[in-house]
Amino acid sequence: MDKNTLFIINRLDYNQILTDLLEFNEEDKILPPKISIGVILILALITGLPLRRILRLNWNAVLQYDGKGVPICKSLMEVDRKYDIYINKKVHKQIIQYYYYLGQPNFNTPIAFQIRRYKNLDSCLKLTNVELGIQKLEDLENDIIYSYKNENLTQILFGRRVLETCGYSSKLCKFLMGLFKIETQAMLLIFLGYESKKEIAYNLNDISLNEGEKDRYLYGNPQSFLDDNKHFFNLIDNSNKYYPFQHFQVFYDFLKSVNLSMYDVKTRGVLCLLMISLTNGIRPSSLLKLNWSDLLELGKVDILDCCIVKEYFKFGRHQIKIDINTMKLLMVHFRLLHAGRGVYIKSDKRQLIFLKGAPPIQNSCFVTNRKNVLTQPSLLREIKKALQLIEFQHADKFTTKSTMIMYGRRVVELKGNHSLAIKALKKHFNIRRTQDLFDFLYIDNKQRTNIPDIGEFHSIFEHILYDL
Repeated sequence: MDKNTLFIINRLDYNQILTDLLEFNEEDKILPPKISIGVILILALITGLPLRRILRLNWNAVLQYDGKGVPICKSLMEVDRKYDIYINKKVHKQIIQYYYYLGQPNFNTPIAFQIRRYKNLDSCLKLTNVELGIQKLEDLENDIIYSYKNENLTQILFGRRVLETCGYSSKLCKFLMGLFKIETQAMLLIFLGYESKKEIAYNLNDISLNEGEKDRYLYGNPQSFLDDNKHFFNLIDNSNKYYPFQHFQVFYDFLKSVNLSMYDVKTRGVLCLLMISLTNGIRPSSLLKLNWSDLLELGKVDILDCCIVKEYFKFGRHQIKIDINTMKLLMVHFRLLHAGRGVYIKSDKRQLIFLKGAPPIQNSCFVTNRKNVLTQPSLLREIKKALQLIEFQHADKFTTKSTMIMYGRRVVELKGNHSLAIKALKKHFNIRRTQDLFDFLYIDNKQRTNIPDIGEFHSIFEHILYDL
């Protein structure tokens, strides 16, 4: 792989590209070539098919009529009588919308009909580069942006996404080799830009546990948590005790919706602590020593001092990830903590801007109202108080392990009994035996009686698209 392609793939965000492609834009109606390229790129990124192959597809490859004669998207696309390519339901609506934008062409019409004036693949690649966002990449010279042409780029992005979300295995490699027409695993790794399989580190931080805004509760089917037992799981069989957790997504949505400005310093800090603990599966007491210097890095915006929230950072033996909603809570907490110092938030660039000089960032993130550091002996009591204040119905049932259990169950819910995920979880929680892990997570490994309607993925296409 050439250095320009390696530079590009390391800076392109698969999720962000597809999210942008799946957003409706009324202005697209007047740009038919843009619509056609949008459909082609969506299909390329969700199937891994060669761009050259997709440019030859007609609408009948992806659309059909229902019983009432209304165009609908197919669930499966047959390719060369060898592969049934799953078309994820998350893209059905956008493909149909684009089809209507183009005036409902005949099903035998090529999807790429509107870009036929671009007479060859090289010309079309310029359009795809724009939609992929290559022209927005910094540190890439203009002449490289203008001349860059790689018809395999979408396949590389797809292949890397598959290995990052599913982990490296001979079975997956065999599938990708067949799809990409590559003979050996070594050649596949070179094609995808990896020096060796060791470079494909299966990391729990790469699993996006939070579902996309458009598809709440599509995976995992946690309906039981949304009815009578919205906050906590049912009574444990043959006992008077409740399970000490709820569904990850329910608790995540609950925390992110809290208006922190309504509460005092201590409560705000505890809620931020719970959010970091939940999204990283780390015991809250292990995070008490976090300082703002761990979360923020100093910088400049013109002549103003600023701080930028880190997306990833090492803390002890853990690699911590700060997602967008956790970041928002932390920024609000930080701004209120330094009220009067001219702090304001510029969230589009993950920055905090300071008009009166940068405040100290060596202090603890989680303090009492008297600005003393929160301590482990009082932590559970403070957590329950904070949850009571925000009207969490079962604050009294919460334990210091609750967020860890929610995190671990969410990973298992999404990945199933996936060997790499189970191995990573055991290492993460410092648990040796698989059975001990399932016991910790309140999962019956044989019958899974404690997980209602577990929504384990059944194909790689679900793995790569669930979090859009």
